Amino acid sequence: MTDYCRQCSLRIHGRDHRDLARLCKPGETVWALCEGCGEEVEVNQRGKRTGKKYSAIVAGTGFEGRAARIRAYAKAGMPAVLKREPSNPHDANAIAVYITVARWYTLFRPVEIQIGYLKARFAATLSKRMDAGGEIISAKISSLYLALDHPRVSLIIVTDW
Repeated sequence: MTDYCRQCSLRIHGRDHRDLARLCKPGETVWALCEGCGEEVEVNQRGKRTGKKYSAIVAGTGFEGRAARIRAYAKAGMPAVLKREPSNPHDANAIAVYITVARWYTLFRPVEIQIGYLKARFAATLSKRMDAGGEIISAKISSLYLALDHPRVSLIIVTDW
């Protein structure tokens, strides 16, 4: 038997079979594998998707001293902050990626430092959703490869759509 989230069940079968319903209590959510979309999705008590998980690679990590910041502060599993930059002169869909660190010259108060941007193609899609009221639930660094001049930083992003 296959298990579908509510949206895939409606799309594939024309009605909700409630495959992923009642996996948790009302008001709670749980992560489950939907075999319709092939993704790990967060569903509520009714089996409706409440968030989508994306993988993304951070671009521009070798510019403006970002490589040194990434090597010094970035760690796998640490949260990231995504900020829209609609006034960016290079790309109106730009989404900057920041991490929060405590630095000695700020008396160890948390400060956000930029480590790059989401790649343009992905940012174009994500920015439209964000501008329409969609929200980033969480973003975190999933992996780092620091041996290059431009360190490779991968993110996991969870949204509310």
